[in-house]
Amino acid sequence: MIIAHELAHQWFGNLVTMEWWNDLWLNEGFAKFMEFVSVSVTHPELRVGDYFLRRCFDAMAVDALNSSHPISTPVEDPAQILEMFDNVSYEKIMIKTTYKVMVFAGAANSRPQARYLWHIPLTYITSKSNTVQRFLMTTKADVIILPEEVEWVKFNVDMNGYYIVHYEEDGWDPLIDLLKENHTAISSNDRASLINNVFQLEYIVHLFEELIEAQSWSDEGSVSEKLLRHSLLLFACRHRHRPCLEKAEGYFTEWQKSNGTLRSVL
Repeated sequence: MIIAHELAHQWFGNLVTMEWWNDLWLNEGFAKFMEFVSVSVTHPELRVGDYFLRRCFDAMAVDALNSSHPISTPVEDPAQILEMFDNVSYEKIMIKTTYKVMVFAGAANSRPQARYLWHIPLTYITSKSNTVQRFLMTTKADVIILPEEVEWVKFNVDMNGYYIVHYEEDGWDPLIDLLKENHTAISSNDRASLINNVFQLEYIVHLFEELIEAQSWSDEGSVSEKLLRHSLLLFACRHRHRPCLEKAEGYFTEWQKSNGTLRSVL
């Protein structure tokens, strides 16, 4: 993959390059994209396309942070130039090149703090039809009228759009049942995007909530029980589960007041 990336730079970055560092994405984004194109052609047995979604998820996670920036950002000194060598420059434009999605068509010239209402090209399939349906969402709250009653709707078919989907209220339940009982009814890309969306939206905490609430905040139990407790409580707090945060903050305050002598808490 690295060799393919650097070979691509012989054309995109060396022979042809950007006028200034603010458009670093022209070099790195396309070279990153060519990693997958080149290796897929020369070594199809490696199935690097299966790894592409992981890169997409990583880029979206970084792009969701407050530290994210437009792919084209003004730079004036060496320190700012070095800051441009990040996942946004390398991978976000790779995804834009591949998916050809119009959702972020104007992002290259946007400001970090700007708020835009993007037109989102939704795609979806249902429990009654595998035919991909398309709908351009142009407002904050559009309505899609289905021709018949369905058990589930899966948006962003094959993860071909640069957006994540939250299925409010009971929308997640039939999709979770589908993954448990008949996961091959949807593609591997769709399965991966559902799981990623669950984690990104922190809905996963809801699925483990009963198990999380059953954990004690002590150092008791077997080694496996302690490891499970540690993993679940750490997971809950990292995903800002309110009861977990309140409990952790309370014990931390007690520990501070005890001058570091409190030992009975996990």
